[in-house]
Amino acid sequence: MHEHIWATSSRISVSGPSGWAPVERLEVAHASGRAVVRVERFPALPDADIDALADMHADRLAGDGSTISSAAPHEVLGSADGRRRTITWSDDSGRLEAVMDYALDRGRLVVVTSVTPVDDPALAEAAATVAASVRVTDPVHMPEEELPLRPDRVDLGDLARAWLVGTSVESRPEHVITTEESFGAAKHFGVAMLPGADTARWDQLDLAQRDLAAAVAWRSLEARGASTEGDLGEALRLATSHDLIVLVTERTDAESRAQWFAARPDRMVRLRPAGPGLISLSTHPSADLADIVLADVSRGSVVTASAVHRSEGHVVGEETSWTGGDAANDVRDALGRLITHTHVGGAP
Repeated sequence: MHEHIWATSSRISVSGPSGWAPVERLEVAHASGRAVVRVERFPALPDADIDALADMHADRLAGDGSTISSAAPHEVLGSADGRRRTITWSDDSGRLEAVMDYALDRGRLVVVTSVTPVDDPALAEAAATVAASVRVTDPVHMPEEELPLRPDRVDLGDLARAWLVGTSVESRPEHVITTEESFGAAKHFGVAMLPGADTARWDQLDLAQRDLAAAVAWRSLEARGASTEGDLGEALRLATSHDLIVLVTERTDAESRAQWFAARPDRMVRLRPAGPGLISLSTHPSADLADIVLADVSRGSVVTASAVHRSEGHVVGEETSWTGGDAANDVRDALGRLITHTHVGGAP
């Protein structure tokens, strides 16, 4: 058994013209240079045959004198419909073996390949643990119907005008929950995740581990009043069912900080990181949002705010930015335009 002491994720955006297609590739190499684990994703047609795709991929790798096994059923990325095959060959460094796992996942062929020396079983075992840790996610492509946004039955214009007028923000209690508790709450309320949830650790768990962790975490939240009409229960309900989500990111030379506001016209929950694997939640009147943001940012910092809500049946988004210390009314108006697309104060 090998202990994992680091984790990494890769999320790259790219676009291109017709006739091009993205091929994603990530490699993890052993310090000795004698072993590598490679993860690849290729576009696949909806009716793609995994055996045919595995054959084409393996044929490109096979060289003279190599031995290729036939593809055999194998669980890959949690799917029982995966395939595994091996290739062995010799080069100047000795005899090598490549173990290749194949799975079809959301319109992509995913290939996880481990290449190790045949005469080093310890290195092969370590490579296998690295390959087993691979998780594939597409957080930015979540289907619109799975977002925790309610149907667009409210007019957010009144809320934008309330931000321009301003309020007197009162101190509110904060509830700190773990990543596991955030996903437990998300599963209980039927959404994918809470705003601000740290997915890095969660992505390291397989599906069975996630189900167990979510179930245990929800019991913990229930013991703290998550299923009642109290403040924590309200915070979680707002975080998992709202009309508007606003993300505010503040950047200085030293750090970057983000906070989320999940709002209905009258009430909202503010979500902020509270340490590794922890989220702080506090409930407020939705009209407080602009004043909370103005009070929280530092002079001279660069602030970006983006908002997502439903409009005429579609999920729409806007983004704005300013510098900490800019005129308060300009910031209030900029925030209002995120949800109204016009100058809230009425000026052209």
